[in-house]
Amino acid sequence: MDKNKLNNNIALIKKAIDNDKLVVFAGAGVSKDSGIPLWSELIKEISGNLNEEVKLDDPLKVAQILYNEKGEKEYNDIIKDALYKNKGTYNPLHEILFELNPQHIITTNYDGFFEDVINNKGLPFSVVSKDIDLPYAQHKNLLIKYHGDFDNKNIVFKEADYLEFSKNNTLKEIFVKSLFSNKVILFIGYGVGDINLKLLIREIQFILNKHHQRAYLLSHKESFSTSEIKYFENLGINVINYHNESLKDLNDNIKLSLTGQTVYKQLEQIKDFDLFEYERNKNKESKQSKIIDDLYTSLHRFDNFRVLPKRFIASLYPFNKYTKEDTAQNIESSTLICHDNELHDLLSKYTGKDDENFSDEEKRKLNYSFAHLIYSNIYFIGKKTGPKDSSSYQATGEKIDLYHKYFSDQTKCDCINCSIESLKYSDAILKTEKYTISNDSDLWDDLVYAYSLYQLNELYKSYVAYEQIEIKSNQLKKMDVSFICVYNRKRIGLRIFNFYMSENRYSFEDLKKIKDQAEKIDLDKELSKVKYFVDRDVFNFLKEIKSGIYVQQLCNKIEEQYTRVIREVKILKNGGTANSSVYYNLYNTVRELNRFLKFNFIVGNGFSTIEQSLNKSIQAFILGFYAGTLEITPYRKNIFSISKLESLHLDFFELIINYNDSKELSTFINEQNLFNIKFDKDSQNSVFELIHDFFKSAYEENNFFGKKTENEPFTKYLQYNNNFKLKVLHQFSNICIILTYFEFSENQIRQLYSDLNNFIKFIVFSNRSELSDLLNDLIHHKYKIIGFDLLNETLAILNSKNNYNDLYVTIVTSLHELNSNFVNNDIRLEYIDFRNIVHNNVLLLYHTLGLEKKKQFLKEIENTLYQDFDTSVVFNLLIEKIPVKKNIKTKYIEIIHNKLEKLEKLEEITKKNYTNQYLFYPFIQYFELINLGLIKDSKLTSLNINNEIFKFIIAPEQYNKDLFDVEWLKIFHYDSFLKRFSKLEYIIEKLEHYLINNIDSKLNTIYFKIKKNQFK
Repeated sequence: MDKNKLNNNIALIKKAIDNDKLVVFAGAGVSKDSGIPLWSELIKEISGNLNEEVKLDDPLKVAQILYNEKGEKEYNDIIKDALYKNKGTYNPLHEILFELNPQHIITTNYDGFFEDVINNKGLPFSVVSKDIDLPYAQHKNLLIKYHGDFDNKNIVFKEADYLEFSKNNTLKEIFVKSLFSNKVILFIGYGVGDINLKLLIREIQFILNKHHQRAYLLSHKESFSTSEIKYFENLGINVINYHNESLKDLNDNIKLSLTGQTVYKQLEQIKDFDLFEYERNKNKESKQSKIIDDLYTSLHRFDNFRVLPKRFIASLYPFNKYTKEDTAQNIESSTLICHDNELHDLLSKYTGKDDENFSDEEKRKLNYSFAHLIYSNIYFIGKKTGPKDSSSYQATGEKIDLYHKYFSDQTKCDCINCSIESLKYSDAILKTEKYTISNDSDLWDDLVYAYSLYQLNELYKSYVAYEQIEIKSNQLKKMDVSFICVYNRKRIGLRIFNFYMSENRYSFEDLKKIKDQAEKIDLDKELSKVKYFVDRDVFNFLKEIKSGIYVQQLCNKIEEQYTRVIREVKILKNGGTANSSVYYNLYNTVRELNRFLKFNFIVGNGFSTIEQSLNKSIQAFILGFYAGTLEITPYRKNIFSISKLESLHLDFFELIINYNDSKELSTFINEQNLFNIKFDKDSQNSVFELIHDFFKSAYEENNFFGKKTENEPFTKYLQYNNNFKLKVLHQFSNICIILTYFEFSENQIRQLYSDLNNFIKFIVFSNRSELSDLLNDLIHHKYKIIGFDLLNETLAILNSKNNYNDLYVTIVTSLHELNSNFVNNDIRLEYIDFRNIVHNNVLLLYHTLGLEKKKQFLKEIENTLYQDFDTSVVFNLLIEKIPVKKNIKTKYIEIIHNKLEKLEKLEEITKKNYTNQYLFYPFIQYFELINLGLIKDSKLTSLNINNEIFKFIIAPEQYNKDLFDVEWLKIFHYDSFLKRFSKLEYIIEKLEHYLINNIDSKLNTIYFKIKKNQFK
């Protein structure tokens, strides 16, 4: 058969498969390699049981004579014995027919091999052997035993069976014949003279005349005469015969006869036929234009998706040409290894935008293709030059750098999504409020709008937008977009109820309705709808999204790389060496995960597995920078290269602000004792601009008056969209982490802090602690760079908001550090919570107040103490050297004495009580004041103290050294105590003796502090 004609026929069958329109008719030849005889062999076998010899040219007559002579029981036994005497098990042909994904399989065979495959593989097929089975079929896909079987005693074999078939099998016959009207029929296992084939086709022709789908007969013969082909064409059947050249690369390791192998290869060719490649090969353009168009058209099928998995791209035409192995092996990091020399050579020859050897249209298509590959983290195209090496890497020749050939074909994007990515939230909010999904709006812009709403934590609006886009894309038959909309609706709907407590714009019923709708979405069902509107590769990509396997694989890789980083840093700390590409690989994996979700508009953020993995990647990158700060001996530097990071990329900034837990990261960075973490130069400038734009969302600059005014679209949006506010505060918190621990120039810090002042000036924080927690560390570490004037601006803002907390105290004390003459006159003391002055460190404000404010401050404290006397307040007043009235000090001493006496009445204090802060802390504070000379208590020694711990601490110099217990030092371990103990030899001696015989890290630390005091 002509190869083009062969491919045309197979293409039509493949399209039927993709459109769920294929029906397979399976004849006796399918079961031949399972020990079942062909029709002619069966007739010959049973003829030996006849009383007289008859001609075999009329097989139905032979069977009828046998029945007439033997009767029904013996007739059935003879046929059954002849049929099954060499019976084996089902063979690969039975299996591969199901792999064609037919809507139905109709067989004229009596055996049960197809049923065995269904049962063993759990396939969703219902078996129809008699009419009554048809209305009770549980599955859409049917296995129809057209000529019955022995189990149901309804085999069609003799002449009378055929003549009475319509009467005995009315439903079955009507159903099967109806399939010829709109299904593509593939006959397999039938000979050209098969009586079953001829009878069925003749009846179909009689019923439908010429208004039926063309059927196909798969034959293992290499050639047919012209007259035979014409004969079958007149019957409405296209014969697909064996074409050796087309099958030479297919699998030969099949346990079948030569004929069976031939048929299997033909079926395998149909199953794996690439319709896209077939369509591309019909292209009659010039060679250069065809190569470019093949590449462009292949990737353009995914126009609504910017990022594809790299291994998935490797499996696409034309990248999969001339490769027999698993195409995933053709991906190595960011390089795609190409086996198509013509494609590689063309890409290598192409120089970019100004290449005059390519037309503008060719350059446009190449640039589009490069963009798709680069977005998918493929930066190089390599050329296969040899087998894999010992490390399983391909031998590759020239690598083509795609980035250097790519050119931007548009001005800077100004879409809603890019405004969000640039942290220009006020712009993004205005754009979303103006946008409307309509018949005239671009589908891509619609997707950007819906996803941007999701990023702004407008979950309800995003859900509704995806609902609108789904309807629109269905109308446009853009079913890949429709599926993404349904997928995202399910993800959002299942999550939306978690936001009910922080969302007051929508009722409980509104949100519950969406949640209920989302729970009813069946993604498998939705995916099956798409199958008939997109090609195989697009469908497989949507399956990839639905399954989540690719995302999970990336998360797993991040986990593995994180574990490796931990191990390598530990080796370096212990003086070993570690040299690998772990940070490069981790960066690529994180980028692939982020881009796959974000650039394909896939709702993924907010789901624990993804966020946990990305959080671990943040810690891994921090450790990479930490590894670069470790002291490495010159020998190790010269002999080995070390796994470390000199600086971090802009993508790391995005990771931190979107996924990081600020408190956890702050703790983690402090544990590594890291400061001035570096971004690379270009990234640092970009980070500076992003932070500037983030803060600038809250205010507008009036160039005429030179003032900053509130940006109401942003600030009001924060007030009514609390979920968005939570996101902004989360990002603000992480920006503060970056400003605290990362290296910026002094000018950059001052500029950004000035922006920050304007930001907090116009933002209403729901509680005072929000702002305090975020800014405290930044000011504590960078107040000298920030400077007096900017900190004073912050103080003025907090005074205007009456926001007096830890942050306020930090700012005031920093201002006092910078200018010892600083006086804080604008504080409104009536707004301070004096009941919690110790907790809020408010006492530290005293020294910065003017004279009148100091008097008012002391009066407020005195009133508070009269209402609820707190020894800790008095202790802090005395420590900070704030004037305390004599009667308050006297009361303080009396309360401590009273506590000591009451404590004496308790049972003996054991070691279990040593860590009881509530029990000991008032006494620790009191005796520290005595040690520091801030209070005198001549009555202490006259108290009736029987407890040895307090007898010791009242007068350690006179204490009986034999009764001293070193465990007491864990209670009184503060500097003023240790300084006093350093002068007492018995304490040192007893402590040394204890540590020689015991391991105790806390006492060990105390010992060295005491010894240090001895040398002062």
